[in-house]
Amino acid sequence: MSILLYFLLLILGLVMITAGANYLTNGSVTIAERLGVSQLVIGLTIVGFGTSAPELVVSLTSALANKPDIAIANVVGSNIANILLILGVSAVIYPLRVTHDAMKRDIPIAMLVTAICLVMASDHLLTGGFSGNIIDRGDGIILLGFLIFYLYLAFMSAPKEKTLEADQPPLEAKSAKPTMLLSIVKVIGGLALLIFGGRLFVDNASSIARSWGVSEAIIGLTIVAIGTSLPELATSVVAAVKRQPDLAIGNVVGSSIFNILFILGASATITPLVPAGIQLMDYMMMLVAVFLLFIFSNVMGRAMISRKEGVALLIVYVAYMTYLIVEAL
Repeated sequence: MSILLYFLLLILGLVMITAGANYLTNGSVTIAERLGVSQLVIGLTIVGFGTSAPELVVSLTSALANKPDIAIANVVGSNIANILLILGVSAVIYPLRVTHDAMKRDIPIAMLVTAICLVMASDHLLTGGFSGNIIDRGDGIILLGFLIFYLYLAFMSAPKEKTLEADQPPLEAKSAKPTMLLSIVKVIGGLALLIFGGRLFVDNASSIARSWGVSEAIIGLTIVAIGTSLPELATSVVAAVKRQPDLAIGNVVGSSIFNILFILGASATITPLVPAGIQLMDYMMMLVAVFLLFIFSNVMGRAMISRKEGVALLIVYVAYMTYLIVEAL
């Protein structure tokens, strides 16, 4: 098949994943509401899952298909794109105010879990070359344990803050709730789209890598990562245009934490991940990205990411993409 057809099928897979995440999230929210589940639980679980569903499906499908490079590169590349690209673009559109909870809880936790991911992926440095890099089932279980702790912190602090204000408009907008049967159909259809779309996306990403003669890791860090980050990009840009910076920051930081703790944790728990093409530089760039966010939001003392800082984030992202392209040539 031609490279153009691979790209068209890749896009089709991404569309199926995005549509599937939409149907699954909307149907699940309606079912949860009808069963009397609080909006707090819905916002912290179902909505959070929905925004990260593309990354989850792609990484799990890659892990099950024995393509660990795409599974890990998708998480690493998405987190880099979330902060450098998405927050960079959003801040250029409108300066982003950083909330107290994001500064004191979410951004430091994002730094911590990113550092933990770096350590887990650096086995050869810690063992003196005795073993290769591997994120095994033990690492995956540890990450999932941290996820439970993070959700516990979020639940405990939620009554003291207005974390759900960003999630409530889409929930409240549906004044006429769909029937339970229709919601169940949406959930089943959403799952089907996620499964088939994920397979289509991963298979054609691998085909593109083979056609270009580059590693699956490079494709995962670039095309796959940007593609699966499109829901976060759309949400954050719309939030910036509508002058809702809290949503833009929360969406990106929460997604970055979720990507490592849940997506990478679940993928590694299902099958150990032994990436061949992910370099220490890639993990370090993920840590640099969240460190820059910490510096801009905390150390500068303004609790705001300005337009100049947004441009700085974009410059770093372009430099990193240029590095990847040059390395691939």
